[in-house]
Amino acid sequence: MIDVILEIINMLFIMAFGYFLKKIHFFKMQTMADLNKFVFNVLFPASIGISILKSDITSIMDVRYISYVVFLMFFVFIICALLGKVFSQNKGEETVMTQAMYRGNFIVMGFPMLTAVLGNEYLALGSLVLFISQFFYNIASVSLFERLSSDTEGILSLIKKILKAPLIISIFVGLILNILNVHIGVLEAPISKIGSIASTIALLTIGHNLNFEMDVSRIKKVFFVTFTKLVIGATIAIIVGHLFDISYEQMVCSVILFGAPCAVNTYIFAQNYGVEAELAQYFVIMTTICYMFTLPIMLSFVM
Repeated sequence: MIDVILEIINMLFIMAFGYFLKKIHFFKMQTMADLNKFVFNVLFPASIGISILKSDITSIMDVRYISYVVFLMFFVFIICALLGKVFSQNKGEETVMTQAMYRGNFIVMGFPMLTAVLGNEYLALGSLVLFISQFFYNIASVSLFERLSSDTEGILSLIKKILKAPLIISIFVGLILNILNVHIGVLEAPISKIGSIASTIALLTIGHNLNFEMDVSRIKKVFFVTFTKLVIGATIAIIVGHLFDISYEQMVCSVILFGAPCAVNTYIFAQNYGVEAELAQYFVIMTTICYMFTLPIMLSFVM
C-alpha cells in the first residue's frame, strides 16, 4: 500500500506541475494537444508492445478472466445506462453521464498504478484488459452519441478504425512476436526507453488541461457521477471477481480498470457532438482528482 500512496503522490505532483506550466503559459494549447497525440500514438504503443513482447503470454490468456472482464463490461454499462436515464434531464445529459460513469481513463491513470502495485511484468495483463475494453468502450461510446446525430457510422467502419489504432496495433505486433519467439535485438532498449516516458508526459498534459472553475448548480450531479465511477464500479468488480474466483493480480487489475477516473475523450465526444461539453469536463476533472483518494481505499479491500 505504501507503493500505491507514493505513486499517487508522484502522479499528483506531475499533474500539479502540468497545471503550473499552464498558469505561466509555458506551452501553447496546441503544443499540449500535439503532445497528447504523441503520447497515444507513439509512447503508449511502444510501452505496451514491449511489455507484451517480454511477457509470458500463457500466464495472462485465462479464459475465466476474459469471461469475467467481458461480463463486467456489459453489466457495468447496463447499470450506468439505467442511472443515466433516471438522473438526467435530457437526452444529451443522459448520454454524457452514461459515458462518464462507465468509460475510464485506464491507459493514463491505470497503467502507472498497475506498475506500482504489481510491477512491470503485469503490464501485459493490463494490455489484455486494454484490448478488450477498447473494443467495447469505442463501440458503446459511438452507439451512445450517434443517437444524437443524424450521421451514422456502420459497425464495420468503426471496427476498422479500432483495429487501425496504434495502441491496438502494438498489442497485435507484441503478441505475434512473442508467440513466434522473435527477438528485436538492439531495438528493444531504445523502444523501452521511449515507452517509459509515456505516463509522465500524459500526466503533464492532464494537469495542463485542468480547469477548476465549476457551475455550482451542477455540483450534485458531478459528485453523483464521480461516486458511481470511482466507487460503485470498483465495488462491482470486487464482488463479481469473488464469484468468478479470479486471482489477486487479476482482481487488482480489474479494480484499477473499473475504478479509474472518467476518460478524457468523454469531453472530446461531448464537444464533437455539441452536447454538455462543460458538464463532461467537470466529470473528467472531479473523477481525476478524487481517484487519488478512492483508489487506495478500494485496493485495501483486495490487498
